[in-house]
Amino acid sequence: MKNIIVLGASGSIGNQSLDLLFSLKKKYNLLGVSVGENIEFLKTKIIPKFENLKYICVKNENDYIFLKSQYKKYKFYYGDNGLISLTKIVENDVILNALVGFSGVMPTISSLNNNKKVFLANKESLVVAGELIKKIVGKRKMIYPIDSEHAAITKCLKNVNKKDLKTIYLTCSGGPFFFLNKKNFKDIKVEDALNHPTYKMGKKITIDSSTLMNKAFEIIEAHYLFNVPSSKIKVKVDRNSYVHSFIELKDGTYKLSVGKADMHIQIADCLSFFKTKTKEFSDTEINTLNKYKFYDVDLNKFPALKYGYFVIKNKGISGLVINAANEIAVEAFLYGIIDYVDITKIIDKILKMYDLKTELTIQNISKLNKKVRIDTSNLIKNKEF
Repeated sequence: MKNIIVLGASGSIGNQSLDLLFSLKKKYNLLGVSVGENIEFLKTKIIPKFENLKYICVKNENDYIFLKSQYKKYKFYYGDNGLISLTKIVENDVILNALVGFSGVMPTISSLNNNKKVFLANKESLVVAGELIKKIVGKRKMIYPIDSEHAAITKCLKNVNKKDLKTIYLTCSGGPFFFLNKKNFKDIKVEDALNHPTYKMGKKITIDSSTLMNKAFEIIEAHYLFNVPSSKIKVKVDRNSYVHSFIELKDGTYKLSVGKADMHIQIADCLSFFKTKTKEFSDTEINTLNKYKFYDVDLNKFPALKYGYFVIKNKGISGLVINAANEIAVEAFLYGIIDYVDITKIIDKILKMYDLKTELTIQNISKLNKKVRIDTSNLIKNKEF
């Protein structure tokens, strides 16, 4: 049995992970969780179900003080420092990081520095700090991806000699605007962008999926997870989301990971360290073969996709700058402060303000992240984009 701590337990991936962990109590002991501000979820969905829970982190100090007075048997933490504390707990084996945004980056780094295996659903960890994490991990197998695309590629690469790999194809639905004329992008409203055709997710990641920024991030993740150059990573659109991702080998063979749009499957594979024997197709899935149709991405319509290749090429702080600027810009769009098409304009402007070759370190990462956010907020406030 392994001890596991789930960061971001009350979010979509975290919640689904708890479903599986509840049914895998002979394999995993849920030792700790972080739940942000969702105290009700903690009290009704976690504490009554997981009797061996010991460590809990919340976002706010007031919640920390209240819960500490009410639940004497648990050790409570709060804030970003609390998240880091959870990654250092000696008796723990695995950290499942389902945090959203930059908040998940430092916990990933701390987990790895404390020799914890990481089940990773936090895209930003590798987007922001891929080179830093690469140095920490070295040749050890420490990170197991939960993202459906990277979980799919992990399965496709099983029993494949790396020298035989020609191309990794990351798939996506293309979002709600794939067939929309570019001239109409200026009229896109928040409710339109939140109408994802396949998955129900949080607001920020749904916007990123519509701009394809999400896919740009996954290009960066694939580069670091599978140690392949950007020239071997391509994106294809599968409007039905049947194909989670696929690979092409040099002999012309393709291997596809196909299945329902259900993250429980990917999380379960991750929880097994991808040792489960999975059929590549089921009978139901074979009946969908005539529906497969792949499209290329129009970079004129979806310029955010270029950032994936940009970060791999430039490294340094390029991923940090793009991520921080994007988070602020997406938030501004959600609040109706900027237009949909302004998101990439703002990022491009911010990129020109920094020396991207600056080395990213544990010492400067948080300070730089804060500075980019302030600069982006000021840019938006002064309408300088």
